Amino acid sequence: MNKKSAKLLSILSGCKPNDEYLAKQSLMNSIVNSVEYQALQCRSSFMKACDSVLRPGALDTYSVEELKNLKEAVPAIEDFLQNLIYSLKNGDCPRLREEDRPSFFKRDELERLTKRLENGDGKNYTNIAPEDSMCIFESDTVKELGDKFLELPAKCDDYETAIANLMHGKKYCISQKEIIRAEEDYRAQVEKYQEKAQSGKNRIFSFRLLRFTAMGMFVLIPWGIGRLYGNISSHWTTVSMVGIIVVAIACWIWRER
Repeated sequence: MNKKSAKLLSILSGCKPNDEYLAKQSLMNSIVNSVEYQALQCRSSFMKACDSVLRPGALDTYSVEELKNLKEAVPAIEDFLQNLIYSLKNGDCPRLREEDRPSFFKRDELERLTKRLENGDGKNYTNIAPEDSMCIFESDTVKELGDKFLELPAKCDDYETAIANLMHGKKYCISQKEIIRAEEDYRAQVEKYQEKAQSGKNRIFSFRLLRFTAMGMFVLIPWGIGRLYGNISSHWTTVSMVGIIVVAIACWIWRER
């Protein structure tokens, strides 16, 4: 419908405010002939993202009130989608959840989320195409690696490829900040285990040194007494042997703790 016909329809609708058919036709024509709607039509990725709401066949199914809300919201849709698509790779998209999905009938929701996306930053790893941008709100879309980070190659130099291989075709949008944080936590855990292992080695070494020192003392003491006073008595021999056994048992108990 050309602009003259659309204007005439608008006038007729105004003359018959109770005629729902005329009201709907007027609103639909106002929407599809708007500059903002035409701009969306020129961007295939944008139109596919909101096709279920804005296609002509869908417009016929809405009530007068819904069409009024949609007419008001259409000017905010392009800006919203532009920020959403950009934020898939550079921004806040990994933090979006199902409850964050805005209604294309509510301009305030679109503008509020647009502002949030504009303030987001940071690189993301994603395989979501621009035309599928709205799937970021779906629960099936992976937005956190969690424990799956441990399944990535150690000392990974190409997380983009590694994550793609790990996801096996699933839609995902993962923040680089999460990867960096997980990598730092992993390194801290490795260092902790290395320190623990080294501490264990030091403990074993100390135990062996103490054992040999103690046993050596109980061997040398009787020998020293024998050197000073002549032959060592059977009493000292018994004391020496008991001492060696006691030290051996004490060292064994200490090692087991």
